[in-house]
Amino acid sequence: MKPFWDQLFKCEKPIISLVDGPAYGAGAEIALASDIVIASTESMFAFSARTSRGALLHSGLIGPLLMNGRKLVEMNMTGTPISATEATRYGLVNYSVPREELLQHWRRPFGDNARISDFQL
Repeated sequence: MKPFWDQLFKCEKPIISLVDGPAYGAGAEIALASDIVIASTESMFAFSARTSRGALLHSGLIGPLLMNGRKLVEMNMTGTPISATEATRYGLVNYSVPREELLQHWRRPFGDNARISDFQL
């Protein structure tokens, strides 16, 4: 997993995660490390040492900076999943949309900036 995380954190382009289903353990960690997360309303997120099998938990390192620290501690200790709507409230997800709108929605955060800036999708 280390080469994956090294590449993710070194990436100079925005990391956009589309989530459509359960994102438990490493899946939730990837969402947390992403710049923008768009999730279908059917998605669920859970952090837990039990699901990581000893992998480095980035949620413990960067999570308190990005989302409500107390909720993150609870999620890590209990493994209790939260819905995409709840994840939006806690700052893990930027947008929670119906499944059928997921693919259409991924370009919306950039709007005109994608046309006037030098970053490429």
